[in-house]
Amino acid sequence: MTKRIWQIDHTQLDILLINEEDKEVIGRPYITSVMDIDSRCVAGFHLGFEPPGSHEVALALRHAILSKHYGAE
Repeated sequence: MTKRIWQIDHTQLDILLINEEDKEVIGRPYITSVMDIDSRCVAGFHLGFEPPGSHEVALALRHAILSKHYGAE
């Protein structure tokens, strides 16, 4: 049996999002990433505006655990 170790990291992105309609500043998003240590593959992530917390970790882990179905587009 091999051990699988995932590392979780929170980073505030160096991008400022602005609403095009009224030019209002939305803010800087955070990305919470889940990475497999052995393969260095990103298993899952969560992108949002809330600061890092247990809810963001849970959403990123949920994305990592569930199967992914991406369309052709």
